Amino acid sequence: MEPRLSPSAQQIERAEQAQVYDHQVTLTAVGGSEATAQMLLEKFITLLPQAVQEIHAAHSANDQSGLYDAIHKLAGSTSIVGAVAIHAEAKRVQNLLKQRPLLPEQINDGVVTILDEIACFQQQFST
Repeated sequence: MEPRLSPSAQQIERAEQAQVYDHQVTLTAVGGSEATAQMLLEKFITLLPQAVQEIHAAHSANDQSGLYDAIHKLAGSTSIVGAVAIHAEAKRVQNLLKQRPLLPEQINDGVVTILDEIACFQQQFST
């Protein structure tokens, strides 16, 4: 399923009810501009497949630094766009990746949860 380029008001409402998206977060980040909030959401949706690829690649290669960078980048964009469920899990996994010793099972579970949250978010905005 391909994501729509312009999420409808109904999709936004459904995503908010599913607690994967908070439109008010985006509006606050852009000073209340509905057009800018919409543009950011559209851009974020189109960039999610790349984020998934980066996370998969780093995780598969056991590249902890690359995984941290990919998740850090995702966490930054989710905080502005209002992808609250993805953001919360990304921040949790970032913190796990900073801990020593590393906790591989928890990191693996966190990566799976992030990817699940991304899939849920994409589903909310697909046609």
